Amino acid sequence: MCAHIEEIANICKKYQVPLIEDAAESLGSAFHGMHTGTFGEYGIISFNGNKIITCFGGGMLLVNSEDAEEKTVKVRYWFMQAQKPARWYQHTEIGYNYRMSNIVAGIGRGQLKVLARRVEKKRYIHAYYQEYLGSLPGIHFMSMNGRY
Repeated sequence: MCAHIEEIANICKKYQVPLIEDAAESLGSAFHGMHTGTFGEYGIISFNGNKIITCFGGGMLLVNSEDAEEKTVKVRYWFMQAQKPARWYQHTEIGYNYRMSNIVAGIGRGQLKVLARRVEKKRYIHAYYQEYLGSLPGIHFMSMNGRY
């Protein structure tokens, strides 16, 4: 991670600003013993087609706060079209249709079982590129601790 996430988290805490961590590209990564996406009050992980685990779209919201259940209910309400519980479609605020289907979520759950193997493969590819391209002028690789 290039960002100074611990410093950012402390500043957010000091000024009571919620930290929303974009961990879209880092599923399976950790920094100082903590998984990415867990440093702030919210973490966002993507399952788009180009990610380490894919459901062809969609993602996951991580909520790390005392009132997580209340916040999760509100988020669910928004991503399920902000539909009021009525016999007809009633919307009093803007909502979106962002939920994954059960089939797509099942594909993602199945892939999570092989996450550790995929992370290892990414590390292997990183080492391979470093070995064969690292001596070329102008080529720099990010280390495993997130620094160049």
